Amino acid sequence: MGKTEAGLHWIGDTKGFFVLPLKTAINSIYYRIRNNICNGEEIEEKLALLHSDTLSMYLENFEGEDNDKILSYYENSKKFSIPLNITTPDQIFDFVFRSKGFEFKNAMMSYSKVVIDEIQAYSPELLATLIRGIQDIIEIGGKVCIITATFPPFIKDLLFTENFDYLNKEEQKYKFITKEFTNDMKRHNVKVVEEELNSEYIYNHYVKNNSNNKKYLVVCNTIKKSQEIFADLKEKGLVNINILHSKFIKKERNEKENKIIEIGKTENIGNEIWISTQIVEASLDIDFDFLFTELSDLNGLFQRLGRVNRKGKKEVNDYNCYVFTEINKNLLKENKDSKKGFIYKEIYDLSKEAIKQKGDGILTEKDKQNLIKEFFTFEKIKESAFLKEYKDRYNYINISLRDLGIETETKQTFRDIISFNVFPVDVERGLLNENEINSILNELKDIKSKLICSESEDEKIELKLKYTKKLDELMKYTVSVGLYDTKYLKEKIEISKNINLYKVYCKYDEKGFIRLTSEEGKLLDGVGFEKIIDVNKTDYEYEYDSFI
Repeated sequence: MGKTEAGLHWIGDTKGFFVLPLKTAINSIYYRIRNNICNGEEIEEKLALLHSDTLSMYLENFEGEDNDKILSYYENSKKFSIPLNITTPDQIFDFVFRSKGFEFKNAMMSYSKVVIDEIQAYSPELLATLIRGIQDIIEIGGKVCIITATFPPFIKDLLFTENFDYLNKEEQKYKFITKEFTNDMKRHNVKVVEEELNSEYIYNHYVKNNSNNKKYLVVCNTIKKSQEIFADLKEKGLVNINILHSKFIKKERNEKENKIIEIGKTENIGNEIWISTQIVEASLDIDFDFLFTELSDLNGLFQRLGRVNRKGKKEVNDYNCYVFTEINKNLLKENKDSKKGFIYKEIYDLSKEAIKQKGDGILTEKDKQNLIKEFFTFEKIKESAFLKEYKDRYNYINISLRDLGIETETKQTFRDIISFNVFPVDVERGLLNENEINSILNELKDIKSKLICSESEDEKIELKLKYTKKLDELMKYTVSVGLYDTKYLKEKIEISKNINLYKVYCKYDEKGFIRLTSEEGKLLDGVGFEKIIDVNKTDYEYEYDSFI
């Protein structure tokens, strides 16, 4: 029995919420339960999907069904009327902010069971929100189950802490039951390499093992690094090489994900190299033969290791995982106010110390648990930027929003990164997929015009669903990027009151979206471009952003 099945078994026949951080992982769980457990029967009465693209998913999966039935399913999902809900945290945990209408969700939690998967994967701000929510749920009678491959001890301390001046004094308030399920299965034979991840090392290993039809996975901390490794290996003459990260247009990214999932099946053998980012840590069920990875933090590393020899059926007499401990120092965040970096320095340093202490050789599941328990205690991270950011958010929720009753004008969100959906305008080839984009934009305008003129409620419903489908089709040609990626903005397209899309100058090729340098941007002066903000007046440009 896997984690997901164990969580569902614990929920049983009560009202339940299964919480995961990534939409791709949520969709995967939804499909598994729908097809393998519910057998596709009476889904709309048993199972709900809750995230920002729920209606789009329902339209895609219930194509051909009656419109009223789809909308009823969607409305019941939004009202939490369905027994089992697979959800992102923002759909339910926003009750901690005490915003208008929070009482409904608060009351619902009192008789619900909530499963939280991989709690250690969240940023400090999101972790603070989740933990305050967990404490609220327990206090009003609900139940929470945390399922995770690795559970850092400091998170248990935080769960028991409401006042940081009296750490752990509140422990008697909560009943905390721990069950560990580990084994000594030997899946990973690790080589610790005390240098930066580089193409030369990967290339030499690949050439040596080329005749064995092995699948190689390379995981980088940033898109920029993945693109560099990809380009270097291509330059060395390798042809069976692929790259996957978030800065591909959605249509292309989906194709790449389907391809890596297929080649990544345990039973499939292949002679391929896939270069990716943290995107493969949790959302893709793949099984490769060799891993070459940068170090970021120990929890993330163990997730990456899980993409190699997944079933534990392959021989581990030789190294199958190579961990490169040195990374670009510009990626490290040294204090909570730093604008540079996104990997917390103290967490990275502890992770580096831990993996070097373990050294080369077999790393069992029990070994992983022991390393987490030894190195990620509250005492060892208490002065870290991670914990300081956690405290700031937790105290903000506890004191500013509750004790002082400070009202916020805007709804609190769960997102760490401001992102924009853009159409790439390659500096050499122009707007990619221009004909398709213009055709859909015209269709959307036509549907909006008909909506305005229509007096029939049935027709309006049909037009709204058609509009949603067309908008989903349009979004397949966009890529999600950060603020500085929009520095050379060609055009803003207002789709609706709440939806804006952008055409952005960039370089786009087989490596995906690449932000223009300042020198390349100067060549656009004669073209003319707009800006979302005047980024030249800001203090620091995020050369190393946290997009994966």
